[in-house]
Amino acid sequence: MSMNKPGRVIEIDVSIQSNTLIVGINGGNVTAAPGDKVVWRAGAGVKAFTLQFYRLAAEPAAGHDGRGHVVVADLPRWPFEGEPPENDVVGPVERFQGVLLGEASPASAFKYNVAVGNLQLDPIVIIDR
Repeated sequence: MSMNKPGRVIEIDVSIQSNTLIVGINGGNVTAAPGDKVVWRAGAGVKAFTLQFYRLAAEPAAGHDGRGHVVVADLPRWPFEGEPPENDVVGPVERFQGVLLGEASPASAFKYNVAVGNLQLDPIVIIDR
């Protein structure tokens, strides 16, 4: 259960059209806030899909002292409340939902990979508010 007030719900269909993976209506990219729920579900032509998340590091703001090199591999990969799945891979599933966690200042971004068979797409999730 989220400690934040209930947030918005963002729904993303994962479909295949003409042997092309279609994720959401705008490429599957998400901008949301802590406490928002993101729901992925199998759409047309898809029986199951897998998801895997990766935290992105950002370039420092102007005036930064330059010592802020970030080892991306050391950043947490799971953007949701609760424990990450084994091997950080969700699925194969027909539906997955997660409630976004974390501080929104500064914003944090996650790349994610959606795979259906040999078709893959890698949208982003930005947590900001």
